Amino acid sequence: MAVFLGAASLQAQSFSHHVSLSGLGNGNSAKAFGLAADETNHRLYVAVCGDFSGSNNVIAEIDTLTDSVVRTITVGNYPEDIALLAGPNSSGLSTGAVTNSSDGTVSVWDLASGNPIAVVQLPDPFMMGSCYPFGIAAGGPGLMITTVDGSGDVHAIDTTTWTHDPAASFNLGWKSLGRPLASGNEIIVPTTAFTPSWTGAEAGISAFANGAALVSWSHKLAVNDGNNIFPSGNDVVELADGTLLMSGMDLDGRLYQLSANGEILRTMRLQNGAGAHGIALSADGSLLVACDLAYGWVTFIDLLNWVELVAFQTASTGLGYMMPNDAAFCDGKVYVTCQGSEEVMVFDNLPTLVPGGAYQGLITVDDSTPNVGDTLTVQVSGTGVVALFVSFEDSAGTYSGIDLQLGSAPRLVGWSGNGSYSRTWTIPANAPSGFNLFTQGIVDIKGTPAPTAPRCAVIQ
Repeated sequence: MAVFLGAASLQAQSFSHHVSLSGLGNGNSAKAFGLAADETNHRLYVAVCGDFSGSNNVIAEIDTLTDSVVRTITVGNYPEDIALLAGPNSSGLSTGAVTNSSDGTVSVWDLASGNPIAVVQLPDPFMMGSCYPFGIAAGGPGLMITTVDGSGDVHAIDTTTWTHDPAASFNLGWKSLGRPLASGNEIIVPTTAFTPSWTGAEAGISAFANGAALVSWSHKLAVNDGNNIFPSGNDVVELADGTLLMSGMDLDGRLYQLSANGEILRTMRLQNGAGAHGIALSADGSLLVACDLAYGWVTFIDLLNWVELVAFQTASTGLGYMMPNDAAFCDGKVYVTCQGSEEVMVFDNLPTLVPGGAYQGLITVDDSTPNVGDTLTVQVSGTGVVALFVSFEDSAGTYSGIDLQLGSAPRLVGWSGNGSYSRTWTIPANAPSGFNLFTQGIVDIKGTPAPTAPRCAVIQ
């Protein structure tokens, strides 16, 4: 078998220990949700949310040199996602903010003293007692907050006055929203919408341009209807090359890579579970950690080579931990919160990764988000004889000994001896929305055969 993308590391990541949160807060369970790291000051902030039988209301501040809880900060009920903000003149991180799901508020505190700064009340469009704020990120006038009440509201907070800013807030339609990401002048938001039958959902991703006050682009990535399976968009990170990587649950284990302008590039298929609720990226962009809340997997991925390194089943790791929610890197370790447990998992011995063999040639997709009736043209080009393949699967496989990401049975579309081959299809009227088509090429077939990068198109 020809291996073109092999990971190399000087050590292997391993589970080390956990940090107990038991007994923290108001007496309800001390199960955890989101977390954020301040590596300069060796601090990790963990939202101790409780559970559905009773909300907790504290942030646990952990010293990452000793992995011990040094204090708690009282916030609102059922705290979820945390953002850390830099002080004036870029003087380092100075302020923490957390979404309080049960209260519909955002609590703000001073990182140095732990003292409260403000509590910002968010609008409650359905008069349910809360808009159920979830994700939070620095951006816009200061902070951007997503909601899971189905309204599609993204709220802005002005950090000079610590007040809700209606003018900078926006709406993405009747959707629940994942963790936002501020990238350039855009706010990137994973999305989830029920199908009309309410027996399924569609997972997607949208970008809102702050200055222009409009949606720059919006795509469906997966749709499942009639099966009581609910694909969701949950988290997104910006990779070292400026592209985006989105995760979600019930995505058949897929992560989706998109360009900065929203073009769908490729998928990464996890070997275990059905997706990832939270993802975290190392500072150098080489290592990704994916947390599958529903099936209990924590997966380490080499992004220099797009290779899965190892997956830990949390229920059989250490004392046994349930529902891994989110992760953060700090001081050479990875910390994972578990929504079903009162501990933060700690992994160490993180690998040092180096690039393996590179993809060769070029493959282009003229429209990665076609609608029914549109045409779709895929072209592969490179040295010598080139061939184009398509598949409905994106797991690892081979074709004549060449590694491809097209499952066990890729279909050869055609080939050419002059270094370029293209094929055009018309998307049929009965093509299902959210259908994923995968494609990849092989170049220099008569010389040193090598695969192109894989590509993906999703019918809208």
